[in-house]
Amino acid sequence: MNNTKNSTLTCFCPPVYHGRRCENQTQRVSLTVQLRLLSDFRTIFAVVITLIDDQQGLIESYDQVNYLPMYDCLKKYNIYLLYATRPKNTSTNYTVRIDIYEKISFKYRGSWAFSIQFPFLPVHRTAVQLRIPSTKDILQGQETESCGNHGHYLQYVNTNATFCQCDKGWYGLHCDIQYECNCSPNSLCLGPNLCVCRLGKLGSHCYLKHSKCSCKNGGSCVWHDEWITQQNGFWCICPDGFSGFNCEVRDTQILISFGADVPIPSSLLFHFIRVRGKQNSHIHTTIFKKIPLDQNIIAIYRNDPFHILFIEIEPKIYYLSLLQENYHLADNITSVLTQSKKCLPISEIFNASIVARNLLRRIKLYHIPCQQRTKLDCFYDETHMCICNHDLQQANCFNFNHNMTYNCKGKSLCENEGRCFYDKIDCPTSSMCVCDECSYGSRCQFSTKGFAVSLDTILGYHIKPDVSFSQQRVSIKIAGAIATIMLVCGLVNSVFSIMTFQTKKIREVGCGCYLLVSSYTSAIVFILFALKFYFLIASQMNIITNRIFLSLNCILIDFLIKILVNIIDFLNACVGIERTVVTYQEKKLHKAKNKQIAKWAIILICVLTITTNLQDPIHRRLMDDEEENRTWCIVKYSSSVQAFNSTILLLHFICPFILNIATAFIIVFKVAYQRSGVQKQISYQQHLRQQFYRLKHILISPIILITLAIPRLVISFLSGCMKSPRSPWLFLCGHFISFLPPMSIFIVFVIPSKHYKKEFNAKFGYVRRYLLNRLRNRAT
Repeated sequence: MNNTKNSTLTCFCPPVYHGRRCENQTQRVSLTVQLRLLSDFRTIFAVVITLIDDQQGLIESYDQVNYLPMYDCLKKYNIYLLYATRPKNTSTNYTVRIDIYEKISFKYRGSWAFSIQFPFLPVHRTAVQLRIPSTKDILQGQETESCGNHGHYLQYVNTNATFCQCDKGWYGLHCDIQYECNCSPNSLCLGPNLCVCRLGKLGSHCYLKHSKCSCKNGGSCVWHDEWITQQNGFWCICPDGFSGFNCEVRDTQILISFGADVPIPSSLLFHFIRVRGKQNSHIHTTIFKKIPLDQNIIAIYRNDPFHILFIEIEPKIYYLSLLQENYHLADNITSVLTQSKKCLPISEIFNASIVARNLLRRIKLYHIPCQQRTKLDCFYDETHMCICNHDLQQANCFNFNHNMTYNCKGKSLCENEGRCFYDKIDCPTSSMCVCDECSYGSRCQFSTKGFAVSLDTILGYHIKPDVSFSQQRVSIKIAGAIATIMLVCGLVNSVFSIMTFQTKKIREVGCGCYLLVSSYTSAIVFILFALKFYFLIASQMNIITNRIFLSLNCILIDFLIKILVNIIDFLNACVGIERTVVTYQEKKLHKAKNKQIAKWAIILICVLTITTNLQDPIHRRLMDDEEENRTWCIVKYSSSVQAFNSTILLLHFICPFILNIATAFIIVFKVAYQRSGVQKQISYQQHLRQQFYRLKHILISPIILITLAIPRLVISFLSGCMKSPRSPWLFLCGHFISFLPPMSIFIVFVIPSKHYKKEFNAKFGYVRRYLLNRLRNRAT
């Protein structure tokens, strides 16, 4: 700058130089940063870079940038950090610290620390590439630093070192230096004069507002950093169906529906082929799309030209959805997938000898299927996809990669062997996990494999969040009606059973004690069963959101239901065991002794059942699926614990029913043997037939229990897992059937027995007369 009055020359120096004529280099840190992300591509991040001295934790200088992954994934940021004094203080060491927050919510995502290795150098240059962790990967530090009452411990992402993240109004190495925050309201204050602005605000203290942007069609504005000079100072994040710098372009809409002969999958792969003439190779791009449970039609949008669309519903199962000579932007395209559009593998077209030929000898025969099969649209081999031109009676074949690797460039977040997809190779805007048939969740983190599938897994995806019960799916309403009916029937069964077995005469023997406890337990089971169902509906609808309540519900209710059902099964088996023992005691019936044994057996059954199922509540926990806005109650076992759990479940399932049927047949054979010794004029076979008829009520009980248990056993073992959330009925039936044995105590033990039925009729008559008398007294 030339000052004409005093004839002096004044130089305005860039930050990296100083001096009268900018002839001296400034001591500084030169930092190049590139950021990487595995998800949250549409989230805007505030990246705060500070130069801190290691003695007091004071901020020497700072800079911050806005990072939007869908646009900035390849960008490298060059940052200069200057020291507070010139020259710098050589008696202390310095650290470059990088903190990342979400721009809209200010949610913390991670911190990195890079020490200045050679402090004697005037310029320290470093380049780093950082991967922003997900919110669940934030590392809590151990108490190695003294943060006092104004901070908490966190661990750096790139080292094992910890640091103090200070509260508002405090900073320093130990959060012991107080300052007055002068940032605007609703901004994030990180230190003296260090403010992170809300989206739409700018300035050193965030009091200035950005000018209005021109995003159209519902696009969201994201402003550039102030020091970036571009034609427009903002980006537009466009909704589905629109593209362009200002979201001004309407994309081509493609509606895909399914014919009756094509099952609806959970996701689709769309293979777009763009033809560029004979001299240039075609362009093959692939995108993915999940299909919500309540939808039979899926819509996708496309703004790049294409001529052919193949849809892959399972690995190497293709359908030719669209074939067009010219591409027109903003068209609305509708396609129905039917079996007639399916592309066949050459193994279904040619015989084995032709398929085994060399590709060059085989491919010259590819025109034959197009001539012989007028309804064949396409077919494929190991390296090609072919489309039949029936007008010319020839096949047009081109290279097609059937073995694409879907692992999000080797950085897949998917679990349980899920396939990871990006919608774009460079700078993706979204990622998706395509789960195998036995997994679910946005990251395939939940599995339906195992001996028993919980109600959360069976019905969870059918419950719409934030929607009233009247607007829920038909499957939920039907399940609710069945659960209510089972609750009423179960309580009626329990009340009738309690009325029968609480009489003093029946409780003189151990069988009465077993069945009375079983009746009370059955009532508790059905109350818990109903609570489990209604709490699941309420929690998935986001009516119940209290974390403590949900955790207790997750840990306790399923565990209590499981152990109580197992206790009922073993108590019913104990009835058969005592009847067998009584048969062998013949006329020497020790009622008092048997009753005492029954009390100890009940206690032992309860203790063993609880201790052998303790792995369930220990490994239960809540897991949030933020992408789908759901909270799941999940049990995750290691391989060894899973093997133990499966064995225990199998023993609890099979042993009671084996004991029931074995003791029933032992009683029949024993009584027939005793009678044949007394009444020798009748053969043993005749006695056996008589006892089968006379003691049929003893045989009916285990037969009914086993009949009710067989469907549950078959579903659990033959199905292996619930393969599709769209078809829950098999497992839902299995789940409800598993509660039929506790519901059948009155039917199984009272109705077939003349003795128990007599006691019930007497008790029921007494209760009926008592109630009638009360009503008459009230009437008078």
